[in-house]
Amino acid sequence: MNGLPYSVDTPYNCLYSLVMAVWSTILIEVWKRRQNEIAHLWNMSDKIKRQDFKMPEFKSDPIIESKENEINFINTARSHMRRVYTEIPTVLLSIGCVVACFIGTTIYQRDNKGSSPREVGSSIINAVIIIILGFIYKKIAIKMANWENHKFL
Repeated sequence: MNGLPYSVDTPYNCLYSLVMAVWSTILIEVWKRRQNEIAHLWNMSDKIKRQDFKMPEFKSDPIIESKENEINFINTARSHMRRVYTEIPTVLLSIGCVVACFIGTTIYQRDNKGSSPREVGSSIINAVIIIILGFIYKKIAIKMANWENHKFL
């Protein structure tokens, strides 16, 4: 590994990631603008509007509107805010777990700097941790989104 003229792990990786994130955001926003321009030119603006899809898991309380005499289903703000405030410790615990895993793999890499098999092992451990935490994050995110009880997708 020492014979390589370059290293994959450089200080510029963070800068590269930041540039890629900004570039992709700008690309998507420019594409949305161009799509709306073309829809306007072709007189298709009313066909392009975003549709809100109602979540089948949405639980609500029926509220009777006095002006229109119709029933609306609304999630009470009290229960929604209680759910959001309960989820804050879960999110903070998840962030703490990611930071602890990062610090642990960094220390392991630093302690085994000269040993080539252990350097490869630390990279494999890092990859496994990323996969496991990604799987756990996906499950928690789905449960939290359903528990927040959003009306639209």
